[in-house]
Amino acid sequence: MDIDFFIKKKNEKVSDPKKEEWEAVGINSAIYYDQDSKYCLVSVDGKFSGYLYIMDFISERPIKAIQINKMVISYMSLDFKSNILYIGSQEGKVQLRHKENTEDNWL
Repeated sequence: MDIDFFIKKKNEKVSDPKKEEWEAVGINSAIYYDQDSKYCLVSVDGKFSGYLYIMDFISERPIKAIQINKMVISYMSLDFKSNILYIGSQEGKVQLRHKENTEDNWL
């Protein structure tokens, strides 16, 4: 997995947005997103918080960004049997979401 997606060179124009680099940000948590361990779900800090990123270990960029409430995520767990994603924030909030629900609809 290439985390270069989160690095950006300041004051540098990039003609191809897919090759744009971003400022480095911290990864708060990461979990496997499937039972075959092909994908992972990542939460990050800073200006990219408010999204969970589905990544694989081949692509340079996230495959998908899932919008969530903007918060610092300190805990994530996925129950593969029920496909329920558990998310905990530093503020003590807990949210549940079905893995296949990529809209902003929380349980």
